[in-house]
Amino acid sequence: MRSWWRYVAALVVLGGGFVLGWMARGGLAEPAAGASEAAESAVWTCPMHPQVRMPDDVPCPICGMDLVKLEEGSSGGRPELTMTPAAVALAGLRTAPVGRRLVSRRIRMAGTVAYDETRIRTISSRVSGWIERMFVDYTGMRVRAGDHLVRLYSPDLLTAQQELLAARRQVGSVDPEGSAFSLGSDQRVMEAARHKLRLLGLTAAQVLEMETRGSAEDHVLIESAGGGVVIERAVEEGDHVRAGAQICRIAELDRLWLLLHAYEQDLPWIRYGQEVVVEADARPGEVFRGWISFVDPAVDPRTRTVDLRVTLENPGERLKPGMFARAHLTARLGAFGRVIDPRLADKWISPMHPEIVRDAPGQCDVCGMDLVPAERLGYAMQPDAVEVPLVVPASAVLRTGRRAIVYVADSGAAEPTYEGREVVLGPRAGDVYIVLAGLQDDEHVVVEGAFKLDSELQLRAKPSMMSMAGEEDWLGSKAVAFRLSLVPVFEDYLAVQTALAADDSRAAGTALRALRSAVHRVDAAALRQNAAEHWAARRVEIEQALAMLRPDADLEAMRTALRPLSDAVIAVEESFGHTGAPVYAKAFCPMAAGGHGAHWLQLDGAIANPYFGASMLRCGEIEERHVGVRVGPPERDPGSSGRVTSAPTSPPAAGQTTSQPSDAAPEAAPEVDPEDGAVGGGAETEGAPTEEAGAPAEEVAAGPALAPVFEAYFDAQAALAADQLDGSKAALARLVAALPAAEGSPGLSESWRTAATELRAAGTSAAQAADLDATRLAFRRASEALIALVHEPGDVGAAPHFEVHCPMAFDGAGASWLQRDEQVSNPFYGASMLRCGNVTHRHEGAQHK
Repeated sequence: MRSWWRYVAALVVLGGGFVLGWMARGGLAEPAAGASEAAESAVWTCPMHPQVRMPDDVPCPICGMDLVKLEEGSSGGRPELTMTPAAVALAGLRTAPVGRRLVSRRIRMAGTVAYDETRIRTISSRVSGWIERMFVDYTGMRVRAGDHLVRLYSPDLLTAQQELLAARRQVGSVDPEGSAFSLGSDQRVMEAARHKLRLLGLTAAQVLEMETRGSAEDHVLIESAGGGVVIERAVEEGDHVRAGAQICRIAELDRLWLLLHAYEQDLPWIRYGQEVVVEADARPGEVFRGWISFVDPAVDPRTRTVDLRVTLENPGERLKPGMFARAHLTARLGAFGRVIDPRLADKWISPMHPEIVRDAPGQCDVCGMDLVPAERLGYAMQPDAVEVPLVVPASAVLRTGRRAIVYVADSGAAEPTYEGREVVLGPRAGDVYIVLAGLQDDEHVVVEGAFKLDSELQLRAKPSMMSMAGEEDWLGSKAVAFRLSLVPVFEDYLAVQTALAADDSRAAGTALRALRSAVHRVDAAALRQNAAEHWAARRVEIEQALAMLRPDADLEAMRTALRPLSDAVIAVEESFGHTGAPVYAKAFCPMAAGGHGAHWLQLDGAIANPYFGASMLRCGEIEERHVGVRVGPPERDPGSSGRVTSAPTSPPAAGQTTSQPSDAAPEAAPEVDPEDGAVGGGAETEGAPTEEAGAPAEEVAAGPALAPVFEAYFDAQAALAADQLDGSKAALARLVAALPAAEGSPGLSESWRTAATELRAAGTSAAQAADLDATRLAFRRASEALIALVHEPGDVGAAPHFEVHCPMAFDGAGASWLQRDEQVSNPFYGASMLRCGNVTHRHEGAQHK
C-alpha cells in the first residue's frame, strides 16, 4: 500500500511539474534531457535475486527483501568484483594457479575375513539310510582327501550291490562260444550296475573290492573328496538321512575372502582386480596382499556403502575366518576416470578370477573363460598414455546445494578483478579436486578469502554463489522459503550431534523429538518437480532413521542409529544447501561404527565426535565445509533447548534498516514442545503473538468447520485397519463431501486450502479403487496432507489424537497416519500386521465449547 501511494505521489509531482514547465515555455519547450535520463536510469535490484529489476525500491517480489539501487556501471548478470590492491591485502586474498597433475588417493576400509565360498565342499548322502558311525566328531576337525567321514547303513545300497553281483555271475555263466549278442547284453547290464553304485557314492576302488570279495555289504563308508576343515555338521550318529541330505561341509583355508565396505564417494577410485594391502590385528607387523574380486553392483541404502570382496592367499593359515582386518588401496586417477596402474601394462586379466594375470591372450586357468585386456576393466597403463587431469585446491571451492563455485582472478585487468565461476568437480583427492569443466590451464583461483569476496558481492546486489544461473531452475522461485523451512531441521540435528558429543542422552532425546516435528514442517510445496521428488526421497530416509532412534534410548543405542540419520541430513545439505551465516562441516571418523567409519555434520570448528563423546571427542577429521546463504536464521531462545521463538527474517541491505507496515504484525513460528516434539495449538510463548494479540489470520484455522473432515478420516482409518473396503471408500467420500463447508469457513488458513486439493485427489483415487491396496494408496495421500497440517500452528480442528508410523509399509518406504486411540491399528496392513507401528506424536487438537 505504501509503494502504491508513492507511485501516486510521484505521478502527481511529475504531472504538476510538466504543466508548470509547459506553461512557462509556452507549451512548446522540450523537457530537460538530463532529468529524463536520470529518472529512467534509476534501477533497483534485490540482494538475493539480482535478476529482479524495478524502477522503485519496492519489496522484492520473490523474497520480500528491501531493494537496493543498482550501482552505476554494474556488471549486472556477472558475479564480478574489482578491488584496489590495498583492499586485497586487507581482505587477505591469496590466489594459486590451476594446473594439471596426477593425483593419488589412499582409500582405507575395514572388514572381516571369511571363507572362500568357492572352496567349500558339501558332503551329502546319495542314498537313504541310517548313520551308524560319525567319524567327524566335531566342527573344526581337519580332514584329508580319502578320509572316512561317516559309515552309512543303507538297504538301497545293499540291493544295488546284489544287482551287480548277479550281473557278474550271469556274465560268468555264459558260454564264450555262445551267442555274442547275449554275452554283450549281459556285459552291458553289469557295467550299468557298476555305474549305478558309483552314482550312489561308492568309489571305483570300493566297487572293485566288493566284486573281488564276491559278497555285498549293507554298510558303506563315505569318504572326503578333498582336504580342509569341517565347518558344519548337519547330522548325528543314529540319524536317518534321505538321499541328498547334507552330512557336513568342509572348507579349504589356503585361500580366503576379505569382505570390505567402501563408501559410495570412493567408488571412482576402485576397480576390479586392484591390489589391496591388508593388516590384521591378530598378526601385527605382517602385511597380506590380495585382489578385488567382486564389487557389488548396488549401494546399501541403509549404510550408503558398497560391498567389496578381496581374494587373499593364506599360506600357513595365518589368517582365520572371522578375524577383523584393515585394508587400504592406493589409486592414481587419470582425466577420464581410469585408474593408472603400470603393473597391468599390456596385461590380460580373467574377468572372474583377478589373480590370473597373463602377458598374452588365453583362457583362465580356473574357469576357462577368455582373458580380457586390462583397459577394458577401467585401467590406464602409463601416465603418459592419458590426459593428465586438471586440479584445483579444495580451499578454493565454495559448495552450495548442487553447485560448486570458484573465484578466478582476471589476469588482464588493470585493477585486481575476480569473477565467480561455476565448475563441475570430479573426485576429491586429499586437498585438491579434479575439475571436469569450468576452468582452463594456468588460471589463478582464490584459495583464501573466497567467502569474503562472495559476501561483498551479495552486499553490492551482484550475482553471487547463491544466485548464479541454475539455482532457480532446480528449486523454483521459492528456494529461499524452502531453505528457511530447513533451518530447524539442521539446527535440531546439530542439537542431537552436540548432545551425543557431550554424552547427554536426555538432551539428545529432546532434540530428536524436535527434529521429528521440524521434518514435518518443511515447506516443499513450491519446489519444482525434480527438487520436490528429491526432497521426498531424503525425507523418507530421515524418517526411517528417526524411527530407529528412540528418544528414551541409552547413549549406545542412539549412537548406533545416528549414522543413517547423519547420512540423510548430509545428503539434504549437499543437495539443497542451507540458509544462514553458520558454516557446516562434514566430518568423518574411521573408528566409528565398529571400524567401518561414519560421517556427521557439525558447526565448523574443533571436531566434536558424537559417536564416542568424551572418550574420543577429537577423533576424526573435517572433509568438507558448506557455507550458507546470507539470510538471517530463526532466532533461538537460549533457554529453550533450541526452540524457535520468532520467524526468520531477511537482513537489511548495507546501510539500511528493516521496517514493517504499521498494520501488519510480525509472523510467529510454531513452538516446539521439548517433551514430545508436538506443535502447540494454543500455548503462548514469548515473542509468539496469539490470536488476541493480532496474529495473522492465515495462521488460525476454523476448528469446528474442520471437525467433520477429521471424523471422516478417522472412520476411513478404522475401516482399513479392519480390512473393510466399502466402509473405507464411503468414509473417504464423506471426507471429500465435508470439504466445501470447511473451505467456506472464515479464517481458514492457506495451508488448509492447499491440503484440500490433496484430499480431493485422494478421495477421487479411492472412489476409483477396485481393491484394498489401491484404497490404501489413496489413504496414504490423505494422511500425508493431514499430518502436515496438524504440525502447523493454530487450531487443528480435531479432538486429541495420535500420529503413528509404520516403517514396514509400502515395501519398506514407511508411512504415517492419524488415529483416535493410542493402541496401534495399522490401516496399511489390516489384520495381517494390525499392531505394526509406533506412536510418534500425541496431538491435543482443539477444545471447542
